[in-house]
Amino acid sequence: MPNFPRYESKGQLTTQQPSPLAPEDNTGKMVQAAGEVGKNAIEIGLKWKQATDTIQKTTAMANFKTGMLDIQDRAGQDPDYNNSDKYFKEIEKLRSDNLKGFKDKQVEQEMASEFNYSSRVGQIQVENVYRKKTVAVGQANSLKMLDILSQNPNTTEADI
Repeated sequence: MPNFPRYESKGQLTTQQPSPLAPEDNTGKMVQAAGEVGKNAIEIGLKWKQATDTIQKTTAMANFKTGMLDIQDRAGQDPDYNNSDKYFKEIEKLRSDNLKGFKDKQVEQEMASEFNYSSRVGQIQVENVYRKKTVAVGQANSLKMLDILSQNPNTTEADI
């Protein structure tokens, strides 16, 4: 007689129909559900990280830009035309202070490059303000000398 696998089967043969109320084997579905839960947890974790990074970047950028505007405003109102170094130091301190507290080093590096660019632009703007002040002081001194010379034509530059 041929060797059929069902003759050597160890399972019990039965003629009963399975009951619709009988529990079925759910191990495959449970493994799949656990995988989906893990996948959802990973997605939620990534979204949370992205949201946290965005909050940190936005806060740091807002603080940096507000600080830069304050520094530029004070530099414009400063009567001393030789005081630009003070504001350059403040810009560097502002840049380094706003790079603190980032959890992700990649985001910190992105913000560092953006702050480097913005701080350099701010330094150029402050430098231009102080150049204008220097020119204005030079013009005022020249006008003052011309007034003195016009009042007393016998005065030489050495007398002034």
